[in-house]
Amino acid sequence: MPPVLARGRAEALRSKETGNNAYLSSEPERELDDLLKTGPMAFGWEDQRWTLARVGALIEEPFTVRYEISVVWRLLDRLGWS
Repeated sequence: MPPVLARGRAEALRSKETGNNAYLSSEPERELDDLLKTGPMAFGWEDQRWTLARVGALIEEPFTVRYEISVVWRLLDRLGWS
């Protein structure tokens, strides 16, 4: 492969962004706790059960952070939710 193409490939593979903040700070965590207290029906779900998937969807919209289900579970535990 010509060096010019090789250089272009290497540039294309380099990360262009530093990534997003994968964790909520304490203020957004308090905001999330307040949102959770309003209940799932306030966000259009048909019942009052918070599931890990629902909480994950709730976090993603206003905070623009996507968590794996296991991280949602640990976050809820840290906030005192069971």
